Amino acid sequence: MTAEEAPELQREVQRLLGRCMLRLQQCEAVIKAVVVHYEFSGPASNLAAILEAKSDSMKKVSLGAAVGKLVGTYLVPEGQELPSDDGGPDDVMWFGFRAQFAMDAAEFAQTELRLREFVDLRNTLVHHFIEQFDLWSVTGCVAARDHLIECYDRIDGHHETLRTWAVALEDARKASASFLKTAEFKDIVFNGIAPDGTVDWPHSGIVAVLRKAIAAHGRLGWTRLDDAIVYVRANAGEQTPEKYGCRSWPQVLHESGVFQLQYRTGDDGRREGRFRERARSGRK
Repeated sequence: MTAEEAPELQREVQRLLGRCMLRLQQCEAVIKAVVVHYEFSGPASNLAAILEAKSDSMKKVSLGAAVGKLVGTYLVPEGQELPSDDGGPDDVMWFGFRAQFAMDAAEFAQTELRLREFVDLRNTLVHHFIEQFDLWSVTGCVAARDHLIECYDRIDGHHETLRTWAVALEDARKASASFLKTAEFKDIVFNGIAPDGTVDWPHSGIVAVLRKAIAAHGRLGWTRLDDAIVYVRANAGEQTPEKYGCRSWPQVLHESGVFQLQYRTGDDGRREGRFRERARSGRK
């Protein structure tokens, strides 16, 4: 290496190595962002803190470990189902999100292999690059330069693939966010009404407001149904028997399986309904 050639070639190698490192860091950032966001769950009021904690935790994870968390969870072969989330406590508004990028078995196997090669490429550049080339000779610098150009092309190809996966995840999140604004979602979460019309009675909106009516008007363990109806209409007018496929309030009490209904003669001599919540062991 001549005195004139040495600085220029070495600076070019340094520039190309730096370019590879920056692209590798971009790839690593995409992978970790996908791992953080493809699946999360928790109390609705605490989701931001949960995601922040996951993100902080991923900062300490190596690229190889992050890829390991990606393959078989977000990236899956077609037909592989993720384990179900049992949700949280019954008395907590729990939210969960989960997405996956499915591919056929052959493509999945190739993807897994390419990701392993990508991790090896990163580790070699970071830890062993100067062992591979004599950077004090013209021949060594030229070989290193050509190698880094090839490496960047490979890394850039991985980056484009990663962006495809990240965009698919973002699209899924946007679709989920749009669904959260629909009446169907509100019925599922707040009213316990599934799209097929079945009702999760213990967690339904109408049962929740009837419990509040009991707290407000209950006497000696029982609540007049007429008082409860007035309370519901005043405080949650959208909660009606018809919304849950029922013709009357007594039918709501019966269908829910949550309440016990009795008829008694009131002070005015008329027959009136009174109800109370069943013991926990007796709920459906």
